[in-house]
Amino acid sequence: AADDEEYLAGVRAVAAPVRTSPVSAIWVVGLAAGMSAGKMDQIAILTVEAAGGISRSVEEGAKCRASA
Repeated sequence: AADDEEYLAGVRAVAAPVRTSPVSAIWVVGLAAGMSAGKMDQIAILTVEAAGGISRSVEEGAKCRASA
């Protein structure tokens, strides 16, 4: 998800779901002056990658606990 100053003027944000139970999310927020559209795109990619990594780590941890 992305917020390009729709919610609050001068603030941009990107978010990605962390697919765990319960579902959660990570969110990156910055001032529009320091987060250009191009930088926002890069941050969105990194945020999605990080959320995927967290999801995998949580899933692997659950599997380890289940097999212990």
